[in-house]
Order: sequence, then C-alpha cells, then structure tokens
Amino acid sequence: MKILIVNLGGMGDIIMMSPVLCVIRLKYQDCEISLLCLKRVFEVAKVFKEINKFYLLDNIKIKIFDLIKIARMLKDLRNKKFDYLINLRDTSSFGGNLKMSFLVKAIGASVSMGRSLEGRGKFYDKFYEEKKISDKNEVEITLDLLEPLGIKNASKKIFYPIGENDEKKAFNLFIKENESFKIALNPGAFRDSRRWPIKNWRKLILLINKKYPNSRIFINGSNGEIEMAESLKISDNIHITNGKLKISELVALLSKMDVSINNDSGLMHLAAASGTKVVAIFSAFDDLIRFMPSVDKAMLRIATKNILLNCERPCYKFKCANPVCLNSISPEDVMGKMEELIGNER
Repeated sequence: MKILIVNLGGMGDIIMMSPVLCVIRLKYQDCEISLLCLKRVFEVAKVFKEINKFYLLDNIKIKIFDLIKIARMLKDLRNKKFDYLINLRDTSSFGGNLKMSFLVKAIGASVSMGRSLEGRGKFYDKFYEEKKISDKNEVEITLDLLEPLGIKNASKKIFYPIGENDEKKAFNLFIKENESFKIALNPGAFRDSRRWPIKNWRKLILLINKKYPNSRIFINGSNGEIEMAESLKISDNIHITNGKLKISELVALLSKMDVSINNDSGLMHLAAASGTKVVAIFSAFDDLIRFMPSVDKAMLRIATKNILLNCERPCYKFKCANPVCLNSISPEDVMGKMEELIGNER
C-alpha cells in the first residue's frame, strides 16, 4: 500500500501529526508512507522514521520557475499511483480550497481523504465534516480521518523522537550535573497576535529568580528571534539557545527541563512532545481546545483570560492589532500556573 500524507502546515502541525504516523505504521507495517510538506518544516519532519519519502514544497509564488518545479513534482506524485492521499489540514478560504482541490486531482490517488470545514472539502472521496468552532483537538480530528483505513481509538498523545547524539550535545552544551531547577522560556511565535508582551516575560523572570534563586533559565527560539532573546538576558542564570541547536537537539534539551513556558507556537508543541511539563499562554479565541498540546492533563496548564471582545475574526487565523486578551495575562498568572504544575517538586 502507498499512502501520501499532505501536511502544508508549520512546526506545530508537524508535531500534531505524530500520532497519525505512529498508528498508520502500526496498522500497516509494510506500507510506503510519503509526506508532502513545506520545505521550511523539513528539519522537524525528517526525524520521523515512519516516513519513507519526502516531497518538499516552497511557499507558492507566482513565478514561472516555481510553477515548473511544482508541475514536475505533481507529475512525479501522480506516477507513484498512491492508494490513499490524506490531507491533514483544513482549508479555511475559498482560494485555499481551489488550490487543494487542484492538488488532489492532479496527484490522482485511488482514494482521497480530507477535512471539510463549512463545506470546503467535499471534493475528497471521503471527507470529515467539521464545524468552525470545534470541541475536539486537532490531533483527534486528524485521527478521525483514518476511519476509512480501519483505524479507531488510537492514542492521541504527541511525541518526538530524541536521538542519543542529540541528547549528548544538548547536555554537554547547556546542562550541568545535578542542577536544581531548569526552566525553558519560549517567547516567540509565528504570528504577533500569539506573542505575550516581552515586558511580561521580563517580569516573569524576576518572579522566578526571586522564588528560585538557584534556577537556570533557557531562552529558546529561531535565528530571527535572537534580538528578542538577548533583551531577556537580565541575569547570569539565563542561557540563550537561539541558533545554537538543531531542532532535534533543542527537543533533547527541552526534555531535560522541569517545566517549559511557551506562547501558542510550534515550540509549545515541541516542548510538550519532548515529555516535559508545559505552561501554554493562549489568547482568548474560541478554539483553544483545538490547538492546545495533546498530552496528559497532568503535564499541561493553560494561562488565558476569558475577556469578551468585539472581535469579528478569530485571532488564530488573522493578525490581531491589539490582542487585549493576551496582554491581560499577568506574569503572576503565569507564575501561578507554573507552580500549580510543578506542585511540591521545588
């Protein structure tokens, strides 16, 4: 059997895909699994041994050269004669729906499967009808897509493989033997509307240092967030990892933390998948259940404010000029969630 999984999302979407990969491989051990994803997330996806082959797509630009590359890839995918095509992400716009419909038809798998959000997605042979505001997590929704493959009641817990060499490098660079309290702070996010104000991160660090003077704090993020990370280096116990570790090495580092505090971001899902305890800072959009990390409740706390705003559009899909709900979460709120999570461990 040949299965093509389509996931054109970001880092968090790739992490949330991990239970799908695991259960397909367990059910069909000899099947060939291919993944069509964006080039920018390949480093995150390549560690999953369940995937046999990758097809990488740049963000589509209106240039002849890019269209030629896409046409060649589609021809290659069509020639593979996939038994199943499974698109794990929804299409939230009319234009996105047209593009995905064209992609699915061009690849020509025997059976196409995907999600139909508000009627967008009925071009699939088998589709999962979903509402705009869901009472299910993304991981649960994507697992529901697999019912035509005879897969039900699979584990919803996300995971990320940690290599021995990755663990060794992260440990040698940053971790000391018998350290008391290790805290990861992930202050970045792909969208500005998901970023808790940097001044609040500074105040949080002061609160942590006051109560846990022997702690070590690790600031993590992308190369483009180094300046922001440097602005948080307000004490000697702070260490910045931006640009110093590969994704797989960063996961190994996160797995050594006592707790990780995060914006709603790909790093939030990465930290949760590493097995560490996670405090997630969320804005008050209605679909929080859908995007929170899919882990045991004992490993997760959510810091959010349920503020009634006259918002016409959900901030998880659109830029928010003034995320009042996010700005209203205080450093004391986040500190309280962290202490609730770690209990009497410290």
